[in-house]
Amino acid sequence: TDPAEPEPDPGDVAVGQAFLDDSFDRETQTGWGSAAKGGEWAIDWGRSNFSTANSKGVIAMKGARSSSSVHSQVINSTSTESLVDMSLDGLAAGNGAYITYVGRQTDAGRYQAEFRVAADGTVTMTVGKKVGDTDTVIGTAEVGKYTAGQPLHLRMDLDGAESTAVRARAWIGDSEPADWQVDKTDDDAALAAPGSVGVSTYMSASAGSGQVNLSVDSLKVTRL
Repeated sequence: TDPAEPEPDPGDVAVGQAFLDDSFDRETQTGWGSAAKGGEWAIDWGRSNFSTANSKGVIAMKGARSSSSVHSQVINSTSTESLVDMSLDGLAAGNGAYITYVGRQTDAGRYQAEFRVAADGTVTMTVGKKVGDTDTVIGTAEVGKYTAGQPLHLRMDLDGAESTAVRARAWIGDSEPADWQVDKTDDDAALAAPGSVGVSTYMSASAGSGQVNLSVDSLKVTRL
């Protein structure tokens, strides 16, 4: 190696390669353990609700007002694409259940895609950001009607540092839409830094006492 050349960053990867790649091929009783690539998952709250088995990362949503949150190690890029494959084994009553994928979490705030899965299976995606105590909606999309056990997918791009292209599309089943459902540019300098990704869940106050399990089959973050 030419000594004049800088050493490569061990946390960096080539375009199209994965920073984080997890298909949950392990068994844990609490927590999610360590991803196949990308390091250990850190539980924010609700540790006992997390487990892995049968190649799935599971979050047990244990009735009304229950919530859980987990995040990855920092992804060393501001140009990332996330692909998340997940499913629910039931539908929550009342105002339903909320699943949030955080595509970039920094000290200042985050970009995220939140899914509301209503009691009748209607899935709505809201893409937004939070900086400090301020939440801003970037875009929304109606995803479709969900039946327990179906795969629910999210593809989310966050591209750029000085400004960030925020793109997302979600779908139920096997047919990925060709077009982005949300495609906006955000100029918030507070979020122009690498961050972690994560998943959180919340059961509405009217969801009742029944348990619904979220299973994440695969979660991959690549460099754009």
